[in-house]
Amino acid sequence: MIKEFPVFIVGTQRCGTTLLASMLSCHPNLFITQETALLLHIDTWLKQSRFTKAVADLIIQDQRWKDFGIPAELFRQKLTGYKILTPGIVLNAFYDCVVEISGKPRWGDNTPVYSEMLRSIVRIWPDAFIIHIIRDGRAVAASWLKLPWAPKKIEQAAHTWKRRIIKCRADSQIARNFLEIKYEKLVEDPQNILQEICAFIQEKYDDCMLRYPELDGKSRYYGMIQNPNWPERKVYHKHIIRPPDSDLAIQWKTDLDNTQVQHFQHIAGDLLIELGYKIE
Repeated sequence: MIKEFPVFIVGTQRCGTTLLASMLSCHPNLFITQETALLLHIDTWLKQSRFTKAVADLIIQDQRWKDFGIPAELFRQKLTGYKILTPGIVLNAFYDCVVEISGKPRWGDNTPVYSEMLRSIVRIWPDAFIIHIIRDGRAVAASWLKLPWAPKKIEQAAHTWKRRIIKCRADSQIARNFLEIKYEKLVEDPQNILQEICAFIQEKYDDCMLRYPELDGKSRYYGMIQNPNWPERKVYHKHIIRPPDSDLAIQWKTDLDNTQVQHFQHIAGDLLIELGYKIE
């Protein structure tokens, strides 16, 4: 499978995208980036300037650039020779760097919030393979409430989780290749889910993906915590250096009190039920 058929992992944040990215990056043919968020900003950057050097500088100066391990000069070289830059040209130049640095023939991107940007993905990469990972909204909310950038109230968390999932599922109709998986099944039976994913993305299954803590997780984790812009990463990404833990799927039952659970279910209980989750 060639790099023109990329893989995008999307979700609600705190839903297991980083875990899945670490697993899939152990496949000999595939490397999944950290969260890039480039699609969120590319139009703004191109409005500021269409000149190659200026656009490259804007991206390299972004606070996430330290995550990627891409030499700035290599990225600039990939953009040379173009008179007019488009989002597709700039983004493909970036992912060409990812392929070159990783030594893998195929790239993927793990940016959860792209769940709300499927139309942008499909416009640039019509044959992209999109994996939407869903986690029990109560578990997502319990995690969000601990983080500085996430919703602070359970009601806000419920509305946000519900809106993002509904939008992603609705927009999935325009995608040629779309797969939905559950976080809970991934940690309970990773081999079976990874086999399903490999069949979907048209890659041969490889057991090395089950060895993600040693093959990818540790280097990914320690790379992420080196970026001073997100000190909280040290805590909330620590699970990728450990084997799957199905107990994490129900930890929300101790993290949230009964009032919080009831408030969440009042707002998003219908979607929980639709997705197959039990109501308390």
